[in-house]
Amino acid sequence: MRQRRRTWQTLLATTATLTVATIALTGCGGTATDAKSAPKAAAASFEGKGPINYVSNRDASGAANKSIEEWNAAHPEEKVTFIELPDSAD
Repeated sequence: MRQRRRTWQTLLATTATLTVATIALTGCGGTATDAKSAPKAAAASFEGKGPINYVSNRDASGAANKSIEEWNAAHPEEKVTFIELPDSAD
């Protein structure tokens, strides 16, 4: 009798676990329509001009600052601001 009860409990626990996992994973997926329309929506959002924030870790070589200065000189209406993340951000 105990063996039968234990088998039933194991089956019930396994079914409950699989049900919860299925429900959780269902929220991770999208539809095929969403995937097809995503690139169009992303491309449409890159049409504006304005200030740009470049966020990165510490630039020990100074190459980023040099590139940003060159960009800012060539594009005065689209200034880039370099935001350096602290080492503890990782």
